[in-house]
Amino acid sequence: MAKKRLWCKFAAMNSTYNYPQFRKLSNDRSFYAIHSADSMTEIKRSERKWSEYQLVARILPERLLIKDLLECSHEHYQIITASDFDYFKTFCQDHLEKNDL
Repeated sequence: MAKKRLWCKFAAMNSTYNYPQFRKLSNDRSFYAIHSADSMTEIKRSERKWSEYQLVARILPERLLIKDLLECSHEHYQIITASDFDYFKTFCQDHLEKNDL
């Protein structure tokens, strides 16, 4: 029964936010495009390389990560605009080597 209540809580998140939403870490190393309560894209930058990850949340920790990002529940998450996300992605593509995993 508890699992069903948790899932309902996450399903309700879709009606609370207009998607997509955009966030970043305060150190400017990771930028996030949140597509829904259970789907997001992360662009992550290291020294000279960058990576792009697509996440479809299938387990509770992944859903909680997206929830934390949406709510900016930690002070290191910051709200950004779509143009901020696009600028970061373009910068990475133009100036850094892609790290293909």
